[in-house]
Amino acid sequence: MSIVRHLTRRDFLKTIGLSTAALVFSGCENATKLSAGKTAKGRPNVLWIIADDLCPDLGCYGTAFVKTPNIDRLASEGARFTNAYSTGTVCSPSRSAFNTGMYATSIGCHQHRTRNKKPLPGNVKVITEYFRSAGYFTSNGNGTPESKPGKTDFNFKVSGQVFDGTDWSQREPGQPFFAEVQFHEPHRTFQRDCQKPINPDSIKILPYYPDHPVTRRDWADYHETIQILDMKVGKVLKRLEDEGLADNTIVFFFSDQGRPHLRGKQWLYEGGIHIPLIIRWSGHIKPAAVVNDLVSAIDFAPTCLKLVGVEPPGHMQGQVFLGANAKKRECIFAQRDRVHTKADRVRCIRTKRFKYICNFIPDQPYTDGYYKEFQYPV
Repeated sequence: MSIVRHLTRRDFLKTIGLSTAALVFSGCENATKLSAGKTAKGRPNVLWIIADDLCPDLGCYGTAFVKTPNIDRLASEGARFTNAYSTGTVCSPSRSAFNTGMYATSIGCHQHRTRNKKPLPGNVKVITEYFRSAGYFTSNGNGTPESKPGKTDFNFKVSGQVFDGTDWSQREPGQPFFAEVQFHEPHRTFQRDCQKPINPDSIKILPYYPDHPVTRRDWADYHETIQILDMKVGKVLKRLEDEGLADNTIVFFFSDQGRPHLRGKQWLYEGGIHIPLIIRWSGHIKPAAVVNDLVSAIDFAPTCLKLVGVEPPGHMQGQVFLGANAKKRECIFAQRDRVHTKADRVRCIRTKRFKYICNFIPDQPYTDGYYKEFQYPV
């Protein structure tokens, strides 16, 4: 107890972490209560900053040789989740899931980039529909007023306009917004960071890769691309501050699935589905919190709706993990189906202690497609 008394509150949180996301959240009772079709002043904005192909390979997660000061600062101002997972191993099933709150397997979106896309089931909508009904402006771009439409990669046929624009600057004065900011990094092909190059010899290679100069150069390039991502994230966060929006904006930073390496993206191992998740909401999320609870990307949509006072629809398969009525997960689920040319069907369930992967077609090679052959030098 004497040690605890001499620690600052922030140091204490960093040291012990938090056992439940409910402890991270304060002021839930002050959230504006809304229903579809109603508006109220002072509602929080919601911003999703989405990286492409990223594991928790960041400074704030303990990767010492990569420099990510902007993302690290975001973590110091909010909550860093250590056990967040995507529901899929590749972008179109994963993005279809977290944008609807529905598992891709339950809405027919599990085969990567299906050519003959089908509409969503009648009661399923993209999350933007619920925000729009509550008076929100919805946008998808790269976080600049001059933005072009950002990545969606929905694996379903869309009717009508999913987003109202490409940037929150296009909204009406005083109108709250739900914005998705998409960044390509650290998706291959990697980018070199000339300002902060990483020495390949300084990298700790994971034990299931060959310790070879090709491996080290490839991993250095991956982490330098993460540094490019960090600079872009920093510009978006600074813009929020410059426009006076930082205090009233719920910021989610996460990625669509794991890192673009062998045993990563397109696999159900940890490297394929373990993602970073950082959430900041000034006055509501305790700063520098570390949350070890299991969280699935399927939970993002219902949680964000609940935080702004919109009741999530009953068909959403995710659960609310922040606030007074937060639920704690016992496990997460994820899937791999066709990712290129060959049919596949693999499922996994993960608890904090164990993971079970079930391969339904074990008699065929697990690696296929031109993407890995030409883009994965290891």
